[in-house]
Amino acid sequence: MASCYVYLYLHVAAMLTWLYGPENATRVLAGASVPLPTVVPQQFRDSSVQSSLPLLQNFLDVAELRAAIDAMGDDDWVCSLCSIGFSSGRSVGCDSCLLWYHFACVNIKRAPAKKEWFCRACTRKR
Repeated sequence: MASCYVYLYLHVAAMLTWLYGPENATRVLAGASVPLPTVVPQQFRDSSVQSSLPLLQNFLDVAELRAAIDAMGDDDWVCSLCSIGFSSGRSVGCDSCLLWYHFACVNIKRAPAKKEWFCRACTRKR
């Protein structure tokens, strides 16, 4: 049971770090009130992150965060390496950091054979 709580805490900590950065995430976890950033990170477009937003209810106004996510336009959804949108070309998402990349930017010619794919930065961390 304790391992479940540790997993949830780490999941919440990761989402808060994406949203606020490491320093402010630590402050929010400690109970400080920090305003939402003006730009919501791309990871929050991912459906698995959006389904986990209720876990943040003790730390921020989830309705305000959902409104900010909904306000993001398609132009805000860009490759994490080249910063160009995904209107054309194929893309792949990292299953760790949830950032997205054009196939060409990460030297992929076809969809990865495995269900999970990790970007270079996350592969180094593993």
